[in-house]
Amino acid sequence: MRLVQKTISSRLSLEMLSASSAELGWKWCAHTAGYHPARHQSARMNGFDALRILQVIWPPRYSVVAISANAMERDIKKGLDAGFVDY
Repeated sequence: MRLVQKTISSRLSLEMLSASSAELGWKWCAHTAGYHPARHQSARMNGFDALRILQVIWPPRYSVVAISANAMERDIKKGLDAGFVDY
């Protein structure tokens, strides 16, 4: 993850923030957007679940990009169809 973060940050002049789980990622984004959920339980949340929550609570000026080892054509299509800006 650190290698991907360093590569993206140096090549695209962007700051990439990462989380060890989808749930931690969406909670960070929610907090940043000023949304403070009382409690959210999801033992098996994945990136698609987190994206659906973010699409509701996060300002549209932010983009969500999926980075995954699952990179078959069908995986990429599924991610783009779900609303990730890039996959």
